[in-house]
Amino acid sequence: MGTIAAAGETVVDLYAGIGYFTLPLLVQAKCSKLFACEINPDSVEVPRAPPPSLLTCFRQALQRNLLANRVADRCHVLLGDNRETTSLLDRSAHRVLLGLLPSSEQGWPVAVRCLRDDGGWLHVHENVAEADEATWLRQLEEELEKIARRQGRGEWRARVEHVEHVKTYAPRVWHLVADVEMRPREEGS
Repeated sequence: MGTIAAAGETVVDLYAGIGYFTLPLLVQAKCSKLFACEINPDSVEVPRAPPPSLLTCFRQALQRNLLANRVADRCHVLLGDNRETTSLLDRSAHRVLLGLLPSSEQGWPVAVRCLRDDGGWLHVHENVAEADEATWLRQLEEELEKIARRQGRGEWRARVEHVEHVKTYAPRVWHLVADVEMRPREEGS
């Protein structure tokens, strides 16, 4: 994520965790603002006292990592269920990260809702059987377009522009990331 051109962009990370994708976007890709959504408080909160054990040191990693990398001023951590915490982010994001496995499908409606009126990018993670990859990619495009219609956003086009085969999850099952560009369709197209 650190190599994408995100300078000046607003990004929403729907499953931020400890900042695995959040930090490269802030530190290397230089996005201007990032909203990091996370439901697990142990991943994000700064402890009030020194940690009593090594296990506790690994908790609260996101806030520690933001501070250590001097990017906390550009990151807004939204603790809680992203279906609720993103309610003020409607139509604000240039790109949305959906880094949840085995499937991020439950977050697709939230992601589409967060995209700006002129569209943007979704980075969709999924575990997919090798034999099902082409079908899944086609269904992903179709479902994202349906979601935009259901949300009253009109006719949008979703196109998978790149697929990254991250690693195998199980025999003949890949962790994929589909980079999907979503834009409103122009009249007549």
